[in-house]
Amino acid sequence: MHIMQTMIGEHQIVIRTASENIRRWILGTYDIRGHPFEAHQDGQGDLSVLIEDGYGEPFKNFDVQVKTANGFVQYCRSDYFIHFKRGYRFAEVKVYDQFAFNHALLNLYNSFIIFHEWGVLLHASCVVEGGKAYAFASSSLAGKLAVTRLSAQRLILADEITLIRIGPDGSRVFDSPFRSDIKSHFHRRSYDLEGIYLLQQSEQTKQILLHKPDGLLHVLNHLYFWSDDQTETNKVLTMGKRLVEQCKISRLFFQENNKYWEKIVW
Repeated sequence: MHIMQTMIGEHQIVIRTASENIRRWILGTYDIRGHPFEAHQDGQGDLSVLIEDGYGEPFKNFDVQVKTANGFVQYCRSDYFIHFKRGYRFAEVKVYDQFAFNHALLNLYNSFIIFHEWGVLLHASCVVEGGKAYAFASSSLAGKLAVTRLSAQRLILADEITLIRIGPDGSRVFDSPFRSDIKSHFHRRSYDLEGIYLLQQSEQTKQILLHKPDGLLHVLNHLYFWSDDQTETNKVLTMGKRLVEQCKISRLFFQENNKYWEKIVW
């Protein structure tokens, strides 16, 4: 049995697996370097995950069946299975392949941070400039990747899914392991979120600041979230409102060059 410890955001994650494939996938995706690890009284981190492979069949679609009974929750897709008890201390995950592995851990961690009202995952790339984090949301992966490619000389905290801690004193962005194209360097520092920019390619480069109600609608539309649980939905709405109050939301029209930085940083 392989036992590995990693950090995602501010959370200590303990992963157990007997599979060499899963061990290799973890080492290629998550920061398994030495961490100052403070175990809880039961010897676990904030979240302990047991992962097995050999489950199910190849990916069919993104539809996930949610089942709840006796305080336990199950997420079932053709290529993965997640089983955990409310409270999110322990989870059992079974996957078909690496694609399923990536999606299963993404969904599990997203549910974990929403349950604890720690923060959210945003469909956006995120770049550091001048010690501040700037998130770029788009309905297409191509738009987010275009921004990260044009910002290659800057620190990239996310190229697809941005990890945001929404606290009482502000929102901060952590390095995201949930990547699409650009590998993480496992940067451990977090950064104040200066703004969220809704991307739209254009022949002109300009920024339009949105009013808070409009900004909230766009932010909610770009959050990584699905649930049929009204309590969890209310948590997301509350955190979304707080996020919009703590940073500006703008529509950013940009060309295929990095001149947009002149419009958003001054």
